Amino acid sequence: MSKKLFLFFLVSIIFLIGLYYLVSFTINNDRYSFIKKFVPDNLKKTVKYYIFPHKIIEKKNQELYELNLKYDRIYDFLIQSGAPYKEEIKIRRSLDDLRFNYKTSEYLNIFGEKYAIKKFQSNFQLNSGIYNVFPGSAYLDFYNDKFFIISSKGIIGFTEKINEKDIIFKQIDSNIENFINENQFKKKGYYSIKDIRVKSNKIFVSFTDEIKKDCWSTSLLVGELKFDKIDFKKIFASQVECAFEFDTSHEYNGLSSGGRVEVVDKNFVLLTHGDYGQRSLVQNKNSIFGKILKINLNNSDYSIFSMGHRNPQGLFYDEENNFFLETEHGPQGGDEINKIENFQSNLLNYGWPISSYGEHYGGPDGRNKHRYKDFPLHKSHKKYGFIEPLYSFQPSIAISQIIKVQDNKYLVSSLKYKSLYSFELDEFKTLKNLNKIFIGERIRDITYFNNQIYLFLEDSASIAILKRS
Repeated sequence: MSKKLFLFFLVSIIFLIGLYYLVSFTINNDRYSFIKKFVPDNLKKTVKYYIFPHKIIEKKNQELYELNLKYDRIYDFLIQSGAPYKEEIKIRRSLDDLRFNYKTSEYLNIFGEKYAIKKFQSNFQLNSGIYNVFPGSAYLDFYNDKFFIISSKGIIGFTEKINEKDIIFKQIDSNIENFINENQFKKKGYYSIKDIRVKSNKIFVSFTDEIKKDCWSTSLLVGELKFDKIDFKKIFASQVECAFEFDTSHEYNGLSSGGRVEVVDKNFVLLTHGDYGQRSLVQNKNSIFGKILKINLNNSDYSIFSMGHRNPQGLFYDEENNFFLETEHGPQGGDEINKIENFQSNLLNYGWPISSYGEHYGGPDGRNKHRYKDFPLHKSHKKYGFIEPLYSFQPSIAISQIIKVQDNKYLVSSLKYKSLYSFELDEFKTLKNLNKIFIGERIRDITYFNNQIYLFLEDSASIAILKRS
């Protein structure tokens, strides 16, 4: 390279560096604001984003730092005050409105169509989650154009209007504290409300019930829908059977409680009851563990609707096709979507813990040999006289609720993978076209109303509304 060429490059580099600092100093110095007036806004943004991106990055990092400090202060306050559930109980007793503020919007593709998703975040009122310590969890339902919510700690609210900037639920007083309260919440977060269903002017709430000290099962409350105060009563509770939290076999699992509710008609309601880790009782027809129960609303009698379930987290009645879709957590792998039909005359069995496409936690190693001897988890259901799942997820997605959104098109939600999964059922009721739609938060509940999809997202205690755009 010649000396002249070298000097040209050197001078050019020095000039560009000098120009860079001159422009940077001018843009960020108020003394030269009169110059900025002659620069179009679009050009200013382009210069900032592409020539001086460090300024934008610094600003965003500062905003993120301040936001983290805000969350840390709130979290520390909740923990130091005793526990997050205590703050949520205070809010429940205050009967203050629940406010969800508009947070963000984006777009998704579902079934080949563009959906707008708007998120509304809780105003730090839902503080105690089922799985996450903080923030809170909740379940959703619609009835007579009213939007209902119940938190995992028993706050019940409703609204008739969703605004652009917020959703405000008016609290409904109730006697729910007579059934589940601080005595249960302080033990574990997953001792909580499990579902809400509103139909025929009645409100149904399921919950983990301490039948006797440290001994648990899943119960169901019902009350007349009133907007001043709801007087709940137990419509179903085990009188004798419960799972002891401190059993010597160490098989107890309080997360495996089920609790989904589906109202069949004015006379019957279905309640899913998990196995609570009591594998030996699931194939016992005299036990409620690992079953879907059909409860008579007139006399509280119950019968077993289906059996062989582990932890049924979703239940949907497809009235048009006259079958139920049920979702359940498998063990290590093997989450299932099951179809329940021909249920009028047969007791249908879905195989757990004899058949499963998952494994006992830790796999078939030495410490699990006794489990595989008693509960083999065969990789076929049909071969052993059970009903095959419509679909089994490998690995597990921590499956939650399931809904129908269009003719033969369905959505199922995930906690662990923070996603929705869309699928279709063909004329043979075979599952096809399964697609994953990433949402980015644990989806505790999902419901469908007036052509819109509603999610409860429990990593930020938010409600998301998905609408075709």
